[in-house]
Amino acid sequence: MFPKLFAKVTASDAPLVGLLIACALQTALAVSTMSSDASEQFSKLLILAAVTNLIPYVTSLSALMIIMRKSNAEDSLFKHNVMVLMVAMSYSIYTLYASGKNAVFGAMIVMAIGYLVFGFIANRFNDEVSAGDSVAAKF
Repeated sequence: MFPKLFAKVTASDAPLVGLLIACALQTALAVSTMSSDASEQFSKLLILAAVTNLIPYVTSLSALMIIMRKSNAEDSLFKHNVMVLMVAMSYSIYTLYASGKNAVFGAMIVMAIGYLVFGFIANRFNDEVSAGDSVAAKF
């Protein structure tokens, strides 16, 4: 699902380019949360990481009932999964709330950038559209 750039490896099969890109992004994120107190900076990064993972998790949880209905899941399985879903959703919503506005806002910016990047590469997952028709291919 990643751009082909991340598939490049060195002679010893190390994904050097991908590692360097990930390092640069993580360094930029760390610099953006700079603080005079190392534990405060670590706390900010930890909360941002949790929130950026919770938002897609909540989105996935939201789709679970639809997926179960479309796959004609048995009623007992559906009820069990809905109970687990409600616990998971409650925890996730509480955690998002407890993380604070700044963390949620920062995570939304990170996710918006991610969705933009995905928009450029999403066409490769569509079997019906040829690669020549992609908007990303024009860039």
